[in-house]
Amino acid sequence: MMQIKGHRIEEVNIGFFTVDIVDRDRNFGSFTDKFLILISGSLFNFIICLIFFIFFYFTEFSTFKSVAYVNLFIGILNLLPISSLDGGQIFYNLVLRFFSIRTTDIICSCVSFVFLFPLSVIGFLTLFKSRYNFSLLFICLYLIYILLSRKEV
Repeated sequence: MMQIKGHRIEEVNIGFFTVDIVDRDRNFGSFTDKFLILISGSLFNFIICLIFFIFFYFTEFSTFKSVAYVNLFIGILNLLPISSLDGGQIFYNLVLRFFSIRTTDIICSCVSFVFLFPLSVIGFLTLFKSRYNFSLLFICLYLIYILLSRKEV
């Protein structure tokens, strides 16, 4: 989407849990451009989900259904207003239209914790119930770590 919107991508850094796209002009785009760029990742997950549900419908191969559900979960999770995720960046840009940068940082951090706390509890309960599935709890703890280690707030 960044290429479609005419942004020049300088480099892509892939880390253990992150993908950082370096684009010096990104901060000068309009709100609509930023929104389209940020929402495109989740939309892609939803498109892949739909494709794999169609494959499952015609083949009844359970792996297609599993892949569809994983993409659906990732797309929804990515849209949550948590600062490190695309939904958090969309929320940040929306709140920034009405408040200063400092106030926006505080609001976004509080909203992130409001969403992360119950999600962490669900992750903990899932771990207790399944005795092995720690993925949601691990993701929540990682996002909390990222949120606490930020230097802006």
